[in-house]
Amino acid sequence: LKDMYENILDENKKTVEQCYLCYLPVYEKSGIILKPVWYLEVHTQYEQESDVQDQWNAYYLDAVSCEWITEE
Repeated sequence: LKDMYENILDENKKTVEQCYLCYLPVYEKSGIILKPVWYLEVHTQYEQESDVQDQWNAYYLDAVSCEWITEE
């Protein structure tokens, strides 16, 4: 996750709010399979002038291959 954010040039505070191992249903040609994944929820706090904005992003990391899973 750190490597993913390494190229982002900002000073916004990022915090991992949740991290746990779970199963993610993935649709394949043969049907639905359950993949073991790490779920990570990242909170980003943006400061703009006198206002503070919050954003949450969810990421899934394949627990076997260590590849990021993106929604298509």
